[in-house]
This record gives sequence, structure tokens and C-alpha cells, in this order.
Amino acid sequence: MSKNCNKNNAPRNGTNRLNRLPQALDASFVAIDERSKEALYQFVERLSAYINYYYYNGAENKTTWQTVFNLNEIRNDGLTEPHLALFDAFLDLYAIAQKDLNQFTAKHLDYFFETVLGFEKKPASPDKVYLTVELAKHISQYILNDSTEFKAGKNSNKKEQFYKLLSDFSFSNAQVGSIKSILVDSVEKSIIARSPITNSGDGIGGDFVNQDKSWDAFGDIKREKAKIGFAIASPLFRMAEGKRKITLNIQLVAGYKTAPSVSSANFKALVSAEKGWEEIAIQSAAFINTNTLQLVLFADETNQKIIDYDLKLHLEDFRATYPVVKIELIPTSGLYNSLMFAPISSVKINTDVREVKNLLVQNSLGKLDASKPMEPFGSIPTIGANFYIGSSEVFQHELKTLNLSFEFLNLPGMAFNNYYKSYAEPAKLYEFLPLVMMQTIALASSSAKIGTTTDDADVKTLADTTPISKIKSDTTTKDSSVAQMLSVIPKYWEKDEIKTLFSNYVNNSSFKAEVSYLDHRSWIPLPPAAPQKVSLFGTSDAAAPVALFKSNLSVPTTLKSNYNTNAGDGYDLNSERGFLKLKFTDGKFGHADYQLAYSRDVLNNVKEDLSTIELPNAPYTPLIQNLSLSYTCETTIQLTPTVDSKNIYDNRVHQFYVSAPFGQAEVHPFKNKGVVYLLPNFVNEGELYIGLVDVVVPQQLSLLFQVSEGSANPDFDKAILSWAYLQNNNWYDFKNIEILREQTNGLLTTGIVTLNIPKTVNADNTLLPTGFVWLRISAQKDVLSICDIISITAQAAEAEFSIYEDVVPESIAIEARVISKLKNPDAAVKKVAQPYGSFDGKPAENGNEYYLRVSERLRHKGRSITLWDYERLILAQFPNIYTAKCISHTSYNGNVGTYNSLSPGAVTIIAVPDISISNAPNPLKPMVSKNTLEEIKGFINKKNSAFAQLNVQNPIYEEIKLHFHVKLKDGYEENIYLPMLKERIRGLLAPWTNNNAVQLEFGGKIEKSTLIYQLEKLSYVDYITCFKMFLIRPAGLEDISTRDLERAETATAASILTSFPEHSILNINDIAGIENPDCACVDCEDNIIKSTKQFVPVNECGCN
Repeated sequence: MSKNCNKNNAPRNGTNRLNRLPQALDASFVAIDERSKEALYQFVERLSAYINYYYYNGAENKTTWQTVFNLNEIRNDGLTEPHLALFDAFLDLYAIAQKDLNQFTAKHLDYFFETVLGFEKKPASPDKVYLTVELAKHISQYILNDSTEFKAGKNSNKKEQFYKLLSDFSFSNAQVGSIKSILVDSVEKSIIARSPITNSGDGIGGDFVNQDKSWDAFGDIKREKAKIGFAIASPLFRMAEGKRKITLNIQLVAGYKTAPSVSSANFKALVSAEKGWEEIAIQSAAFINTNTLQLVLFADETNQKIIDYDLKLHLEDFRATYPVVKIELIPTSGLYNSLMFAPISSVKINTDVREVKNLLVQNSLGKLDASKPMEPFGSIPTIGANFYIGSSEVFQHELKTLNLSFEFLNLPGMAFNNYYKSYAEPAKLYEFLPLVMMQTIALASSSAKIGTTTDDADVKTLADTTPISKIKSDTTTKDSSVAQMLSVIPKYWEKDEIKTLFSNYVNNSSFKAEVSYLDHRSWIPLPPAAPQKVSLFGTSDAAAPVALFKSNLSVPTTLKSNYNTNAGDGYDLNSERGFLKLKFTDGKFGHADYQLAYSRDVLNNVKEDLSTIELPNAPYTPLIQNLSLSYTCETTIQLTPTVDSKNIYDNRVHQFYVSAPFGQAEVHPFKNKGVVYLLPNFVNEGELYIGLVDVVVPQQLSLLFQVSEGSANPDFDKAILSWAYLQNNNWYDFKNIEILREQTNGLLTTGIVTLNIPKTVNADNTLLPTGFVWLRISAQKDVLSICDIISITAQAAEAEFSIYEDVVPESIAIEARVISKLKNPDAAVKKVAQPYGSFDGKPAENGNEYYLRVSERLRHKGRSITLWDYERLILAQFPNIYTAKCISHTSYNGNVGTYNSLSPGAVTIIAVPDISISNAPNPLKPMVSKNTLEEIKGFINKKNSAFAQLNVQNPIYEEIKLHFHVKLKDGYEENIYLPMLKERIRGLLAPWTNNNAVQLEFGGKIEKSTLIYQLEKLSYVDYITCFKMFLIRPAGLEDISTRDLERAETATAASILTSFPEHSILNINDIAGIENPDCACVDCEDNIIKSTKQFVPVNECGCN
């Protein structure tokens, strides 16, 4: 089957404003007497040759009048002959009658159109201005009614001009103080760009580069990426030192969609540290089950102290009392779109702090320095000695676990029973047996004498370091009768005298301390046994005492948190809380008995060599270092709505926040009236925030939006805008009745928006900077269809030229800043300003405009039937349209792939804007806005057949891209002249970009040879080689973008050839590895000039 090549590539260029007026309607088209003054002179001069002139000069003479009308004698020096001067004056007078005579065409048209047909000329239309009003300081609100007039200077006739308000306007002192915006990437929804100062060149306060100083309403996606996330404020984060681990278990509402895959690389964690925000490590991040997101954070000794949030230090307005942990999503992680609507039911916080060493320490004798070795129970430890450990950080919490750790110094290298064995010698057991006998004489069955009696002094010298069982064993070997006696009286081993005798006899496990916790000035023993005792040197009696003391203390559940705990400088009787106490209760280090034991051994061995005997060791004095506390805490923030949500909210300690691009907001079921989400929700593609200052609510506020008309991208559908206000960190939409005036048509044209600000609005918000009343303009999609904005001004009003007596609007609009005063001064008004020139004014309809309108109306009769009708109806109604082209039986809905030139009943209109007044975002492809296209369609559909399938679209632009090598002439710098060359190419291919007088044309063709010729004529070009021309068509048309063309032609009747934005131009001097220096091409066949016989034959439509 043959290819359908019928594209209806009609050669018509449509109708533009230059060829719209028929010549026959021009009043000067037919002149009854079209002779000029010079022509009349010549006529008279020639005519005078045929008229006799008689004069008498002594005799009658005859000649012609030609000698009298010698036009060469007309001079400008005042010496012209009187009759010639008189004739010249006659011609000037005749010109008046001649001009009236030549108005016959206009008079005839006026008579026929006005008198016979009754068409009246349109009167002048008054122009309008936008004004801003500043009130006096003592006035908060004021109304100017519609009769208020403003002075506008004098017109060309020296008459006073005035402008009058179109309606009543209410004014106040409110002003625009800040403008911010966000823009969500339309493809990658997780990327959000923010503009802190939207009304600037770069979104952060930079200068403008465009002439009209306009800015994108919602910013640019290339700008700074917003930091989105969440934050938690909790006293559990009061962690000043040590190895600190925070585990956050965020429980999502059951039934939430499948959890996305996450990792620690997707997040960034920051804490409120002593020098500002500090980033800490994220050890892990994962969904540990379907609905629980777990984040494990870690800060070691190198990190700063985590301190309470401080507005002046940390700057962000969290309204938090306690430390804050912020979790930010990495913009490129792609998680925001997945977690934006993740509802959370609770957040469980676990903190694990190891090795807290900055402690307050003291014993019963005074304060100690925890950074140095210290004696916890004093230099001579005694039973009842206390060791105090204080910390405001540790003991303010409701602890889950508590661990005490320190290291003993200078411990003996043997078990304490061996170390102290010389303090009580078992071989001297017989010295205390008489004492036992005297106490048991009544029970003894035998009065046998057992040894000699000792005195009290001898008894007191006995030492006890060996268990009773061992004494029994040693004594039975010497005398079985002693063993028998001891077995009869076992109860006397419990006597105080016996205990005293053996009081220095100890093991490793003998040394214990009682642990208690201070709360409300009372020492509370720790469980499970009350009091809880800990072994200081371990429980093994065989080995040397353990140097490292490490005890996991049991914390009573009755000890609740007290976040006002302050340990002060140390423990005293006024201390309320914040201390742990170790009370030495069991064991004795032998300081009191050392001298006695030592003297005894020396005296008992007086005849022996002291170097050969084993003397008692010096008593051990506990000395510790590296004291530290470790602890864990746990709490849960409940975020599920309950009947008690208000009470929970009012008594909350821990707070959950969402972090937005310009602030943060605490979220809670009571505050947010329902579900709490993990992240702030940005469902709109673009949001513009307007911050107002000096607002007194309620009030009516009029905002003037000056837009750069024509800057909207017409490829997008018209965006639907929503208005909202911020109240208590929640957005509330304006009701329809609260939007009193909307002249901008969705920010597509300059106009005033008047809003009724409700009394519930407040300026104390944190989602955006506090101190402002924030308004929001949002668009869910198609943000590029909105015009760029030049300014937003509060307290605006609209006034119209006031017509009275003989003062009528002039054709010239008044300039900006002409109006500055009221006609009748008002003390309530301090200042009046006119920021921009007047607009919408039209002079009275003149002859040609009138004739054109009436003649077209007589032809199309207000109905669109023929191509001529469609095009002229559009041009008459829409002054910003320069060219209108109607293509019959062609269907084109904007999708190039659906273009069909054989569609009976379909009509397609292609509209081209007037580039002289258009502010096109892409000058290479001027487009009419979607709003205007829809207006055209609606206008024509009222005038055409109900059966016509109408489409109104922009042209199809087919781009020409060039690739070639160029040799610049010597002395011409590449960095200067290559850009000039590219600009020249764009001027050749799209001449309207350099000259507004040149308008776009449909169809056409461009020869490669013509371009080469034009470029080689440039003064700075030596020669061009490897010249290739490509035609890049929109998707949907045949793709020939890789084909080097000799001639570029459009494919459709709706197409216009234009330039590709960038062309590939290489300087021959910069090309390495040139095979042929003459052309600098690898394949020089590209430069061969072909004859017509060498081309592949094609038919008229370009098909083979």
C-alpha cells in the first residue's frame, strides 16, 4: 500500500493584521483630485502655453501666459513677483477645497455605514489605573467610596484630569513583608525546591537578570532543595557525654501500604548541641516489621553535648523546652513521596548512654575530684562510711537500667583471706579457750583443766582471719578434748566476744556496700533486697580481688522522672534528688587492728630474725578511678486520637514535629484534629506564600498582582489555583464568599484580588516564620501555565478615567507615578501611589478601524462559515493575536501524532501571538496562552455551526539544527565571534527573534546552499566545511532528525520553521587529527556539489 502523503500543506499564511484592511476601504484609495502643489504648478505652466496674453507696450503685443507663469522665478528670498506669490497663495487655498473633495470616499462610506446602515462609531473607552493607598499612622482601617477622585495632572489641552475609583475599597496598614515558595518536581515527586526570597533573581535575594524584573511564581526546580523530615523534642535526649545511642521506633497505623525499602543513607540526623545543630551518625534505618520504622542514632565522645533547644542558638522556632533530634530525608532518596502520607500511631524512644564520667563525687569527709584517683570511703574506711555519686543528667530520668562502674587501684595480688591471714593466727587458738571454758563451766561434763588462763590483754591480741571450720580442723589435731568441748557448745561462737576476737578475719566476698537513691530528700534503698548490697571485690574467695567494679543496679519502679532535678555543686542536707549513695556496710580493711597484729607478731618472735618471719600486710585502703555511670531510658509518645487527647496534649512532655521547607510544626491528635502523619504533606506542585505584616483582623485586603503577561507556557493546561490562610500551623481554604474580587484569571493577567481575612487568623505560627499572617496560593499541577510575577502589592485599588465636560480620554496612556494626590484631600490618607501606567484605554474609533469593522461585519454577518470569517472574527476580537490561520477539514488537538488533514467536519485554527507585545518564555517558539486559546474557541463556537469540530492550537514548530566546521579569519577571537555566529544563525532561521517587525510565516522552505551563502558573507568567516542541516520535528511526525537535508520543508499546514536552540559549530583550529586540512572532514564527500541527477527522486510531498 502506498504511503499517505497528503498533509494538506496549504501555502496560505492565514490573515495577519497588516493585510487585514482592504485597500478599497482606505479613504485615500481613490482621490478625486490627486494632484499635488507641484503637479498643479506644472499643469498651469503647460496650460499657459495655450492661452494668449495681450499687452500694450506702445503697440499691441501678443504672447502666451507661459511667460507670465515662469515657475523658475518663484523664490524663497522674498523677491518673488507679486502675481506669482498671489498664485502660490491661491494654490494653498485650493488645497483646502481639494482635501475636502478627496474625502469623497470617506464621506460616502460614512454616509452609507452610518446613515443608511446605522452603524455607530465606538466612542473612546476610558483607561484605568491601579493605585495603592497608605493610611495615616493613627488610622487602622478606612474606606474610600466609588466617588473618590484622584488628580492625574493636565492633558494636552491643559485641562485637569481625574481618575475615580471603580467601587468602594477598604484600606488598612497591612503590607506584604515576605514572599516564599516551593516547587515539587513534576516527575520525581520527592524532590522539592524552595525559594526563601521568591521575589528575587535567584530565589535567595539575588539581582534580576531579566529586564522587567519578573520572577517565577513558584520558583525554579533547580534551586535549593528543601529539607523535609520530622523532629522529636524529649528530655531523654539530655545526653552531655559518653557513648550515646538513640533508638526511635516509629509505629505506623496498621494497614498502611507496603513499607518502602530504606537505609541509613536515606536520612540525616541532627541534634541540638552546645554550638548549634550537629550531625550525628545513623547506625541503621529499616522497617523492622511491616509497620515499624526503626532508626538507630549514635553519638560518641567526640560529639558535642546534646543540650536543651535554644532559639537564639539553634535559630529554628521549635517552641521546645528539651533537646531536639531532627531527622531529614535526603532529597535524592526518593522516600518523601512514599512516606508523605504515612500515618503514625506512636513513637517509642530508647536511649542508651554509656560511660557518663562528668559526675559529682564526695565521701563522708568531703568533695572529691572524679577525674583523679580517689578514696571512696576515706583514707581509713569504717563501717557506715558513705560514697556519693551525683548527676543531674542521669538521675532526672525514670531509669530503665543503671550501671555503676569504677576501677580499684593498688589491689593486692592475692585473695583477701591470704592477704590478711597474719591478722588472726590459728596456731594461738589455745590462748582464748579459757575464755570459752569460763562461759560454759555450768554445762561442762568434765572439770579437766585445759591449758592456762590468759588475761584480757592476751585475748584481745587474737586475730581472726580464718573461718571457724578451719579453726576446728586445726585444733582437733592437737587435742581431741578441745574438739569435743567445742562441739558441745556451738552456740557460743555467736557471742560478741568471739565475734570481736575474729573480727579481722575476712574474704573477698566480705566487703559489701549498700546502694540507695535520693528522692525527695530521702534515701531509698534499691531493690530487690532492701537494701540492695553489692560486692565490692567480687564473690570469688579463691582468686585475687576483682579490680573492675561493674554492677547493674536494680532501679525501683516507684522512682519517676523529675526533669527539674539539679544536683548542684554536691550533696548536702538540702539536696532533693540527683545522687546515688554507696554505704560501706560489710567487711573491715584492718586499719584499727594493724598495729596490734604487727606488734604481737614482733613480740612473739622477738628472738627470731625479723627478716625470716611473715609480718601482717599493711591494710588495704580502697582507691578508685575511671568512675562512670551508664543508663538506659524508654518512653512512648502516643499519637493515636483518644477521648483524652486534650488532657494528654496539655500535659505532654515529649513533642513530635514535622519539618517543612521554611519551618516546623508540632503535630498531635488533639491539635491536628485526627491522624498525625510522619511528614508534612505537599500535594500541590507549587505553593506561593505571602507573608503580611501589620494585619488587624478581620479585614478586607486587596492585593495587586502585576504579572509579566505572555510569560506563561501555553503547552500546559490552565492551572487551577486555591487560596488558603495559615491558622495555628494548619491551612484553611478561603471560602468562595471570602474571595471578594479575583481579576487575575488565575495569575494570567494583572489584576486585584480582594480577600476577606477572618478574625481567627493568627501570626504566631512556626510552619512559616512567625510574626506574619501567611496566605497561600497553590496549584496542584501545570504551574508553568502561570505567568511570571513582577510584584505583589497590598492596599490596591482600581480607578478609571473620569469623563466630564470636554475632558475625554486621550489615545496616550498616562505613565506610572503620575497620580499621587486625592482631588479632595483626606486626613486619613497619608500617601497615594500609582506604580504602573494606565491600561485598557481606547481612543474613539477612527475611520479605517470603523470601516474595517463594519465591512467585515457586513461580510461575515457575525457568523464563521468560511476561512475568511474565522480569521477576521478572531483578529477583531483578540488584539494580542497577530496571525490567525484557519485550516479546513483538518483535526489537530495539540497532539502532533493525531494531526489529520483529511477529517471532514473538522476545523483547526492556528493562532500566532503578536511578538511585538508578547513576553514569550521561548522566543524561538512564540505561543499563545492556553487561556487565550480557550477564549478563542469559546468565542468562535458561538458563531460557527454546531456540527463543526473546532480546535484552536498553537503552531507546530519544526526546528532546523546545523552542524558545520568554520574557519574564522585571522584576528577574530573564537570566544567572541562563535557566539555571534550562532546568534546570526538563529536570526536567519527565526528572524522574528531579532526584529519584532518580522512576523512568523507558515510553511516555507530553507535551502542549505542559501544558509552557506549567507554565513560565508559574514566579515569574520573565512570558510565553512562539513555543513549539515537537520530537521527536528515534534514527536508524532516522521522522524528525519538524523538525515542531512539539502532542503528543509514543513510537514503540515500548521507548521513553522524555526531554529534549534543550539547548533554544533566547531572551529577548525580546534579540531585534532584533521585528515584533510582543506575541509577538516573525515568524509569529504559531504562537501561534493551534486547535480540534480544525483539526487534521489521524490514526489511533491517528499515521499519516495
